[in-house]
Amino acid sequence: MKSIFYFLGIFTSAFCYIYCADINSLDDTDAVLNLANNLTEMELRAKANVGDGMAMAALGYVLTNEPKPTKQEMDEGILWLRKAADKNSAYALEWLGVIYGSEEKGYWDPKTAVECWTKSRDLGMVWAARDLGRFYATKAKPIDLRKAFINYEMAAQKGELDSILYIAGAYLRGGEGVDKNQAYGITLLNRILDDPRAKIELAKCYLNGIGVKKNIDLSKKMLGEVASDKDNIYSKDAASLLLKIK
Repeated sequence: MKSIFYFLGIFTSAFCYIYCADINSLDDTDAVLNLANNLTEMELRAKANVGDGMAMAALGYVLTNEPKPTKQEMDEGILWLRKAADKNSAYALEWLGVIYGSEEKGYWDPKTAVECWTKSRDLGMVWAARDLGRFYATKAKPIDLRKAFINYEMAAQKGELDSILYIAGAYLRGGEGVDKNQAYGITLLNRILDDPRAKIELAKCYLNGIGVKKNIDLSKKMLGEVASDKDNIYSKDAASLLLKIK
């Protein structure tokens, strides 16, 4: 009887691991960036050459993320990223998506970018879901706002700020892959008011009575708070809007 319970315990643990584990446990972003920021290129090469998948991803990232990488650095970096991707590195797949999904990098291949981002997203990489959303909303041919919303929502549920802002805007405007729900859009903006972009968007809502009762004084107050914080890059935007309010 004891052996039966022992077997059931193992089976239950395995079941919970497969079906109940947080998918984020497969996201190696923090580990890869820690290596990239703390090891020299020589140290990364040494680890990558003996099959360390995270070191491969870190080395690929370092080589391709130089201010002005050479063609040789880019090609070698992509090679290392692909090797890491073969080991299911979520970060390597995400960064490959960025490379293939950015026309300015000279490796434009939208089909491969989507494949990389999709696999990375499915491994739990929040940025990949966000980048897929951005791709479908701005670069896909044709633009697919429904797919954009689905991917942005996945990232938003994990707390990714750009994605929450997109989802909030989609609910406020409607017609972007989702039915209009201004009250919920306002709720989302209120959840992330520490982000100056959210405060600016909420101020616009109060200024124009979108999803809330029109309140020009509150709108001015919120814009003034952002404008007075010279440490954030959105202070000038807030100041400009404030000047336009009569």
